[in-house]
Amino acid sequence: MHDRVEVRHLRYFLAVAEAGNFSRAADRLGISQPSVSQQIRDLEAALRVPLVPRLIGLFAAEHPAINLVVEEISSTEIETALEEGRMDVGLGFVTRHSPNLRYERLCTDEFAFIISEEHQWATRRIIDFSELHQERLLQLPDSFVMRRMTDEICRNHHVRPRIVAEINAIETLL
Repeated sequence: MHDRVEVRHLRYFLAVAEAGNFSRAADRLGISQPSVSQQIRDLEAALRVPLVPRLIGLFAAEHPAINLVVEEISSTEIETALEEGRMDVGLGFVTRHSPNLRYERLCTDEFAFIISEEHQWATRRIIDFSELHQERLLQLPDSFVMRRMTDEICRNHHVRPRIVAEINAIETLL
């Protein structure tokens, strides 16, 4: 781990939080429990803070009247909820740089095509962006920053993929 937080770390953390333990999270993710544990340790190392189960368990024990909710919503919705006081902390993409919020950059993700091993492009090292025109694509709804970024990149390249489904959960999409 090189102090980088990656989307998979957040997916695994969310799975552990939702499942309540590492074993159930591993089952849901279809991976081994030690793999989940390692990813959480990597996330803790990158953030330099213990998260699971120590932090959540300790927090819950010390603050039984507080309900901790972990949910997956778009970055825009996170910013709105923070500004309206419905949330205290959120993880997401910077969408509008609200002067009422403080942003702390956690990582830099690579933006990439994700294709199945059976796809005709699977063995190619380089894919010209124009080839995406009319290609069938699963996508996030436009309330997600990543979707808007993808749409802008497509417009800039005069490419119109065929959106066959919009899925509002990044974990499901991946």
